[in-house]
Amino acid sequence: MGSYGAINHRPYERLVYHVWNASFGNNCTEFRSHYDVKMREQAKKAMKKDPLPRAGEELHLEVVQSFYADLADPHNQLIGDSEDAVKLKIEEEEIWVSKKMLSAHSHYFEALFKDNFKEGSEGFYELKDLKLEEFLQFLGIIHGHEMGIDKKSIVRLLHLGDYYQTKIVHRRCGDFLRTVHNMDIPLNRKILLADKYKLHSTVMEIIDKASVEERKYLGCTLGFPTGAYFMITEKLRLFNP
Repeated sequence: MGSYGAINHRPYERLVYHVWNASFGNNCTEFRSHYDVKMREQAKKAMKKDPLPRAGEELHLEVVQSFYADLADPHNQLIGDSEDAVKLKIEEEEIWVSKKMLSAHSHYFEALFKDNFKEGSEGFYELKDLKLEEFLQFLGIIHGHEMGIDKKSIVRLLHLGDYYQTKIVHRRCGDFLRTVHNMDIPLNRKILLADKYKLHSTVMEIIDKASVEERKYLGCTLGFPTGAYFMITEKLRLFNP
């Protein structure tokens, strides 16, 4: 978590005008914070108590929680015991993961391990057409860690959740689409992404939170699926005494 503040150096004073929190991790190392410009200017003005150039701005950052696991180690923290360990190969890298956790959250991996598909002579399962950082982000979500999601990773993460049949990943993606700022992902893009992967409650909540002007704009946008378009038009017809 972090905060932005206007400061005066002598004597030191600080007025906080914005507080934010974010999660960072594999495949998500960027974060954009949207602050109130008016509040920022008011805080800066309040710190300029004399004509000398003693005022400025400051960013405070605090790491609340962190987690690290060496997946090259078959006894890493994500694995319960030796029977639970399974080796995967992604982009020529070999990692050890929990067979139980993957099977519990993914029908794809449940079938893969249950049916005893051959691991090959080297003793691993190779996952193709996949980037390691993408899978590590996916894996972190399955294990309940606060993995960051951003506008760059959301599309692939939705795809992985769909391909590997993993509801928990889709729920996290839905939460992200509900809260991400329209400056990061345009409103119509959020609705189209949520609808494509059948996140219907997410679609409804995004439309419900949209302003009247935003709904009018969406109503004139071509290419919307029938369900989303129907909800938009019905919202515009709502009686407002």
